[in-house]
Amino acid sequence: MSEFEELLNKLLVQRPELQHDIHKMIAEKKKVVGAGYLTDQGALFLIAADLGVKLSEPLKIEMNLKELYIGAREITLEAKVMSVSPIKQFSRKDGDNLLLRTIIIYDEHSTVSVKLWNEKSDLHGIKNLKPGDSIKITRAYVRSDINGEPVVNIGQNTELTTIENISIIPTIDSISIDVNDVNDAKKNLVITGVISDTIQLIRFTNPKGQQSKALRLSIKGKYGKTMKVILWGKDESNLPKIVPIGTKTRLIGVKTKTNKYGNMEIHGNEYTVIEMNDTNQCDPMVLKILTFIENGFDHIALGTNSKKDIIKIKNDDNKIDYKIDEIIEFIPSKIYGNTIIIDKNSSVKLIHEHIIESRTKIADIKSGKEYCVEAIVLKISDKSTVRTKIGEMVEMFSMLVEDDSGNVWIKGWRDQTKLIERCLIGDIISIINVDAKDSIDGREELLLNRFSVIIKKN
Repeated sequence: MSEFEELLNKLLVQRPELQHDIHKMIAEKKKVVGAGYLTDQGALFLIAADLGVKLSEPLKIEMNLKELYIGAREITLEAKVMSVSPIKQFSRKDGDNLLLRTIIIYDEHSTVSVKLWNEKSDLHGIKNLKPGDSIKITRAYVRSDINGEPVVNIGQNTELTTIENISIIPTIDSISIDVNDVNDAKKNLVITGVISDTIQLIRFTNPKGQQSKALRLSIKGKYGKTMKVILWGKDESNLPKIVPIGTKTRLIGVKTKTNKYGNMEIHGNEYTVIEMNDTNQCDPMVLKILTFIENGFDHIALGTNSKKDIIKIKNDDNKIDYKIDEIIEFIPSKIYGNTIIIDKNSSVKLIHEHIIESRTKIADIKSGKEYCVEAIVLKISDKSTVRTKIGEMVEMFSMLVEDDSGNVWIKGWRDQTKLIERCLIGDIISIINVDAKDSIDGREELLLNRFSVIIKKN
């Protein structure tokens, strides 16, 4: 007789009138709690609790993660580590402080969170755990989190130890998936790709009124699919010093979700492990300063190199100064995508008698890159309101510009429409940092972004 059948018989002995309804009740309980959160045995425990019936269970139950149910006690688990969070501190209403560390573990069936409270949060050796390490947990118990999912808790008598590799459980490498293979919303994923855009530090106020940070970046898959990534609770200290475009990246312990515009995104948190190649050597970069912009908390300069790549320059040292149209040799402290960080450890030198051409002819524009274009405005469309695929109504403005090599449409959405509003037919303009994309008819078009600047030349 299985453990479930034994517990079912115990319930029916005390409540025989449920003989014909119990399986229907189990199915209903699992439906209410949500698919994937309960086994039949877990649902049986919840039903018994609703009825005021006590069911005993065998002690020291060995389980896999898929079999976990809320209310289980004295369980034994063998699994592998996906990620380990730093210790977080919480304050209770009575003034006492609580410490919490969370470990995400996985086996061949599922993933689950393990909560370590107070002194258990700093168990011997826990700081040395790495993704893919095999561990054994004994005498743990299972509770529900705020979403109704089972969470393993480490009690006073619980033991957590590292063990020899569990060969039946896949390695981190084998559960890694390329960005191109991400198609739906899931949690506790390992996703690989290469850095395809600037890495940005976001500062914001969280719902508790606390100042927080996050990293925003994009990674590209092996067949060109690109996804936005937001890593909450992470900052530049979690990155290598040098992260150029094309850096191979693996994000361990992330989830995928659909944003408000209907696009899939990757989200991580303080648990997420960021693996990137680190060259640890910043080579000199010679850039022409194009313009300055305010970007939230930061003062950003836009520059270009001899290849006409657009580079963002974040200056963290108020003593370092440079001006528009100057040619500067930078040895930055850090490089994140196409953003360089300048601080007291950087070298900055003015270069004389050096020419860098920033302008790209319209005929030479190719999709997938940022450009600086100089052209005359031929036509400005009426501002229109467009419904996105998720039903949101947004403003769109466009204008046709031309140089001696051809013409192209420039479009602005939302706040970027204000840049086009300032332009008039006949204006000669310089458009700095504009994205080239393929339009519906197969021709290139230019899209203004939040770093774009339009300067009138006449």
